[in-house]
Amino acid sequence: KKMWEETTKYGEGWNFGPRVESVATVWEVATKVLENYGKGELRDVSDPNTLHEANLLMLDVSKAKVRLGWETKMGIRESIEMAVEWYKKYIKGNIYSVCVKQINFYVQIRK
Repeated sequence: KKMWEETTKYGEGWNFGPRVESVATVWEVATKVLENYGKGELRDVSDPNTLHEANLLMLDVSKAKVRLGWETKMGIRESIEMAVEWYKKYIKGNIYSVCVKQINFYVQIRK
């Protein structure tokens, strides 16, 4: 709401993510995405002798908490399930219904 009503004050980049205790490794997230997607294959093709991506990626959500009064309402499992659901609908070209469904869900849980 603040971002919409006061664009000049809040119109900048923000991170929104899970609670610290819900953090997962890249491999764990990829595994959960694959499980929810229902098909595909997960392979580790990293080379230990080269530069690599971090095993743990974590968003700093403190700015959103302090300046917007925001706090997460969903866990990582729920977030991944909804992201995969959205992506599947996006591929099929039927994104509107899932967007409305997910927005309504979030409006209900934020209360």
